[in-house]
Amino acid sequence: DRDVTGVQTCALPISAVISVRAPENILRTQQTLQRFAGIKVEEGEASPLLKYLGMLFDQGQLNKYEAVEFVKPVLQRNGKQLLEKWLREGKLECSEELGDLVKDIDPNLARFIYEKANIPNNVIRCFVESGQFNKIVGYATQVGYSPNYISLLREIMRSEEHTSELQSHHDL
Repeated sequence: DRDVTGVQTCALPISAVISVRAPENILRTQQTLQRFAGIKVEEGEASPLLKYLGMLFDQGQLNKYEAVEFVKPVLQRNGKQLLEKWLREGKLECSEELGDLVKDIDPNLARFIYEKANIPNNVIRCFVESGQFNKIVGYATQVGYSPNYISLLREIMRSEEHTSELQSHHDL
């Protein structure tokens, strides 16, 4: 039940403190998360991974790996408002993975996450998917990004074709 990160089933608080205080966040990695996820628990007990993440959350901002793991069960329980609150408070590091996780639930929130994570291609894709074509050039100019406009035009045309196909099926 013990490994190099000091993870023990009975020592979660200590492990969380060690992870937070380790220089340059060297213990706040995907491997550490996998170790916590691998700890066996009795049925009905809280997940050691979620306990660990909760302790880190109380200490400050979760990194991109931690944020994704922490948010998954929250979204399964319709906790979108909680996620929005945490994002406003800066408690979660935004990343492409977090945006992808949220995208099917709330595309606008996903776009916000992509913007914070500085992933302009995904932000623009969100504009295309939501039909907000007029925002693409302004956003790209604002962030100094040069999208592949030919590819974007094709994507917009596919989006328009899909919308008109849905419209014609609806009219039948």
